[in-house]
Amino acid sequence: MEIMAYCASIIVLISFIVKDVIMLRLLNTVGCILFLIYSIYHERMPLVFLNFMVIVVNLIYIYNPIVLLWKEHLKRR
Repeated sequence: MEIMAYCASIIVLISFIVKDVIMLRLLNTVGCILFLIYSIYHERMPLVFLNFMVIVVNLIYIYNPIVLLWKEHLKRR
């Protein structure tokens, strides 16, 4: 389980190095999911709440640009 926490830390760290915002949020979401699993296993409810909320925020910020790009694509047709 400790290895999962280290992997999550590395993924979150890498996410802040990436310049593309969507990729940053995707990597950060993966790291948060790993931290969420780790936090649930260790029954750390404040960390469960934090990581769950960060996942929700990331998914919202990933979803919105994708929808806008899709709408633009449909207009061009």
